[in-house]
Amino acid sequence: MRRLLEAVNRRDFDAMLETGDPEIEIVTLMSGTYRGHAGWRQLVEQMAEEVSGFQFVPENLIDVGQDRVVAVTRWVGTGRTSGIAVPDTTIGFVYSLRDGLVVRQESFPNRAEAFKAVGLSEQAMSQESS
Repeated sequence: MRRLLEAVNRRDFDAMLETGDPEIEIVTLMSGTYRGHAGWRQLVEQMAEEVSGFQFVPENLIDVGQDRVVAVTRWVGTGRTSGIAVPDTTIGFVYSLRDGLVVRQESFPNRAEAFKAVGLSEQAMSQESS
């Protein structure tokens, strides 16, 4: 997942697409669902147009089993029109994998919601990390 996030942050579309299944499904918080490599690329291009220098800075990557990974990230960037920095925002992603490729990425507004989506509590994950 780190390789995927780094590729997105660099806007290296070839490297990004290598991590995802051709039929990947991306479920976002605000702009709906995107499908396939073309949809994924379109989403990242749209985000780059709207938020200058946007990045998802990984804070924690957790293999939760059953071919799923929770990525807790900080979203950073500056509104292209407003020039206002994005407020310090944590975004949780749940990645589902098959044969080493991401087949689904679902976004959550915080780490607790991402953990809940995979049937775990944030408290249990904190104890496991200790």
